[in-house]
Amino acid sequence: MRIARFEIGRERHVHVGLISVGVLATMLGGACGGGGGNAGHGGNGAGAGAGGAGGAGVAGASGGSSGGGAGAGGSVTGTGGASGGGGSAAGGAGGSGGGAGSGGAGGPGGAGGSGGRGGMSGAGGAGGTGGRGGTGGSAAGAAGRGGGGGATATGGAGGTGGAGGTGGTGGAAGTSGCVSVIGAASTNADGVLTNYPALRFTKTNGDIQITSAYFALTTTTSFSSVQVWGDLKNNGTQQLCIPLSESFNIGTQSVLVVVDGKPYESSVLTVSEVCLEAGGTAAYRGIQNSVSPTLLTTATAVSYEFSGLVLSPAGVPEPYDPTLLSAAVTQVSLGWALAGQMHSSAMTIYNLDVTVYVRDTNGLLYDDIDAFPNDLNDIPPSTTFDFETYPETNRFCAYERYDSFIEGSMTTQALAASQGAAGARLDLDSARKAALRAARRQLAR
Repeated sequence: MRIARFEIGRERHVHVGLISVGVLATMLGGACGGGGGNAGHGGNGAGAGAGGAGGAGVAGASGGSSGGGAGAGGSVTGTGGASGGGGSAAGGAGGSGGGAGSGGAGGPGGAGGSGGRGGMSGAGGAGGTGGRGGTGGSAAGAAGRGGGGGATATGGAGGTGGAGGTGGTGGAAGTSGCVSVIGAASTNADGVLTNYPALRFTKTNGDIQITSAYFALTTTTSFSSVQVWGDLKNNGTQQLCIPLSESFNIGTQSVLVVVDGKPYESSVLTVSEVCLEAGGTAAYRGIQNSVSPTLLTTATAVSYEFSGLVLSPAGVPEPYDPTLLSAAVTQVSLGWALAGQMHSSAMTIYNLDVTVYVRDTNGLLYDDIDAFPNDLNDIPPSTTFDFETYPETNRFCAYERYDSFIEGSMTTQALAASQGAAGARLDLDSARKAALRAARRQLAR
């Protein structure tokens, strides 16, 4: 037998039910040049060795004569051999630079041989390769000079361009006409998107995790009040229903928090209830009056716990949740509202509450507004009806919408206290939501 629950009154309405919504870079461009002529051998002993002549390049061959190699350093104080000249060949590719002469052996070090000149560029050949640096003489020998680079060939082919770098991640989609209402937000060290990123978040128990949190502190002439809105996620492996906040503390200050989410149906109750599938999400909101006006600047941590009930059989998505036909953020006389049309299912329902959590362009939920189609009275089966939430001062472009209702007709329901664990949690959830509304009325005075 499915048990109906007592209804709990909401301000300005006769009947109110539960609110349960919730390259690396480029490659080198120059092509390789033709080989340079061979280096001449340096003279022995103290006399300077003559540079060897470069070999002549064969016309039309790919490479010209090699550049003469640097003479080897003479023993003791011999000077380095002269560089051999690079032979040229019409049409040949530029020769590579001659190898550097070796430095003189010990004692006063012989001067390092000069690097061979690069071969002349043949017409159309690729650029010659620069000569290698000379080897430093032993002991105090001076280091050999670097060989000269080959001349750039006319018409040398360009090197293949390096692959492009990986593109950055695209930014979030723009929201036309919307601007941030609540300012900056960032993800803190605990992975929570928040406007107070210095606060550390600790989940004391359970599988339901906070993924975002927006805090607002208001000071009136009588007291200070803190409010909070945010997103939740079930990181567990099983469905959790009728989620409740077991604790929510900013520093040592406790805060009254309730949860809203997608409506589900159980086998024993006619009231829709919130369930989070594994990996599923919901939203939360909270308030606490008479707090320290410096609460958000002096606190360093938030600790929390959300629990959920594992139903048997498991809850199923509410089959009688009205179908949303249209919805648009609409400008009204006092601001902006979510308005549209719905179509009821095959059963009469009543106490329909459409709860909308407003999301800022920075990603944070920062307010909630409601619509009560047909003023919470019966909505017959297969009926198309309008809805419009209370206004929000600023235009918004993103939101989360959650419905809650009671199956059946208001006039024929036999009201009885909820029974069992599910009923007891629903009653507690209902009482907390009533307390939250009362605290908000007190703040609005």
